[in-house]
Amino acid sequence: MDVGNPVILLVGKTGAGKSTLGNLLLTQPHDEGPFYVSADMESVTQVCGTAAMSIDGVLYNIVDTPGIFDTQKVTDDVLKEIANAVKKCAYGVKAILFVFEAKRFTDEQKNVLDGIRRFLGEEATNYIIAVFSHATKAQIRDRNVMRKAWNQPVRSFIQDIDNRWGIAPNSDYFPPDDPVHKARLGEIMAFISGQIRTTSTHCIFREDLSVLYAQDVIPGETKILVLSETNELIPVVVDNLIIEKDTGYISFFTRAGTVIANNVLCSCYDDCPQSQALMDLAFAPIRLWTKVFPSNHRQEELHPYAKTLEYIYFNWFNGKRLLGLS
Repeated sequence: MDVGNPVILLVGKTGAGKSTLGNLLLTQPHDEGPFYVSADMESVTQVCGTAAMSIDGVLYNIVDTPGIFDTQKVTDDVLKEIANAVKKCAYGVKAILFVFEAKRFTDEQKNVLDGIRRFLGEEATNYIIAVFSHATKAQIRDRNVMRKAWNQPVRSFIQDIDNRWGIAPNSDYFPPDDPVHKARLGEIMAFISGQIRTTSTHCIFREDLSVLYAQDVIPGETKILVLSETNELIPVVVDNLIIEKDTGYISFFTRAGTVIANNVLCSCYDDCPQSQALMDLAFAPIRLWTKVFPSNHRQEELHPYAKTLEYIYFNWFNGKRLLGLS
């Protein structure tokens, strides 16, 4: 295990499908990967199994744990085994995948939060991702079918972990090359990685809908809203902030929303005409010019051409208002 990589913990009861999910995340056959899978309800994982996996180029240690919620089997040695695996890694726990059977909607899920808090600390619940295993074909295909099957205890549990949940695919229903299989694993991995690249002055929303600049985020404290793979706004805690410096420029405006340039979220707001075609036409000369003569403009203020357009537009707009034409 590379101690320089953050940890993804697989937790849950014996037989829930932790090892199967671990193998699938590693793009291995569900029963032939590094994590041993057995049909026996006796716990196969007595010590932590580990493997390395990559998400978007970032390496993680995925750790398959013994059934720490099997009350009759939990011992101090088991807990120490898991704690030692985590402590070896410099970046600690990045995600806790709590795996439980979709067919067993009981009150026991409510006790998991307390158990994880006692075991890994109060802040650990910020990293829990619930994963439903042994789901039906319809539930795997359509998340809404799964959501409609929840009872109140499960619904409350999902709310307590800020709506972070996924579904483990079943290779018998949807083989690894099936889009449904890839989508379900992709949703889980998106919750794990959670990387966002923005300009330093990009506006982001806190959990309470207040706005702050990306540069003002406090790792480990600031909770922001992000859009999940399933188009749901979920609050997440920012656990790391890396500042990168680069040069470049973008030559467009938006009336609202977000611009993505080279996979970086950018805020580039201004008052401008509502016609996108008109904006494209207005910026056509500078685009053609910089294709022939690459621009060396690297200042924070607007490019002189854009400043001229802004000046013309404001004067035209204000003139209309003064004449009562607006």
